[in-house]
Amino acid sequence: MSKLLYIIQKLLPFASPQCLTREDRCRCYACSFFSIGYAMQMAQALWMRLREEKWDDYAVAESSADRFPKILQDLACRKRGRAMKASHDVWRMLCKNGVHSAAVVVVPYLVETLEISISDVQIEICDTLKSCAVSSSGITEEWGQTLRDVLLSQEKTLKHYSKKAKGDAAIAYAAALEAIAALS
Repeated sequence: MSKLLYIIQKLLPFASPQCLTREDRCRCYACSFFSIGYAMQMAQALWMRLREEKWDDYAVAESSADRFPKILQDLACRKRGRAMKASHDVWRMLCKNGVHSAAVVVVPYLVETLEISISDVQIEICDTLKSCAVSSSGITEEWGQTLRDVLLSQEKTLKHYSKKAKGDAAIAYAAALEAIAALS
């Protein structure tokens, strides 16, 4: 098995090897969400994908959205203190005084980070996702609908991760999923 195929399988836990080598979509769980092109993009390093985003196009509560690449990298860090500070920064930038448009881009990165995060950080990320979902229902601008669609598209992945969660993390996942389910 090639190294790239191995990486893609780690990112798409429900895909079969046959699905990942086909150009067209099949009916498996993973292919219902991801195309081969998206899977290849997901295999890129986080910092490379963050660098490609046009952060200037998005609004945040504090500072500038240009800070997100560094903050999201810190959030994915294995050091608890750095990751917890980053989770607080993410919440402040996205959710302080209502949700902001940068959430449209940041939410998929948050969900991706959940898989590698420790329990404390998962709780904070779930709280941010819940705040985004609750606040997005009142947004009438076009990006508000886009954010709701992005959150709903992440629901199955969150359900999958929630099955592994225990204790307070399981409660946080349940709260985030409940808020996202209320959007549909």
